[in-house]
Amino acid sequence: MRPYTHLSKQDRLCIEQKLQEGYSLSQIARMLNRHPSTISREVRRNKLVRHYSARHAHEEARARRKNANASKFSEVLWSEISHALAERLSPEQIAGRMRLEGYKGVCTQTIYNYIRRKSGISLNGIRGFFWLPSWSAKR
Repeated sequence: MRPYTHLSKQDRLCIEQKLQEGYSLSQIARMLNRHPSTISREVRRNKLVRHYSARHAHEEARARRKNANASKFSEVLWSEISHALAERLSPEQIAGRMRLEGYKGVCTQTIYNYIRRKSGISLNGIRGFFWLPSWSAKR
């Protein structure tokens, strides 16, 4: 097997054609030099009501890639986080409070990344964030 790469439009067209010809998913995987689970996942994820469409699958994959790095949080949530930072709460305290209030996906790492993205440089001494501890990954 080769290292992982996204399926190309040609790969998807081949999958569509071979499925119409009656080939099994594992046979198609061997032809494309892919793992059978890759082909299975592709067909399952992008199958229309009765058949697999390469065109539809490629459009869906492009849309998923486009939205992959989209922010999961609204501006309202970020304004709440900014307000809490202005009140000198640590990212750990903010993340803990957000979890208690039912917000999903707000973790300490996300808040630190937000601060770094907004400031553009290190945390210490930047726009009132001088009091934040210097952060480094735990893993």
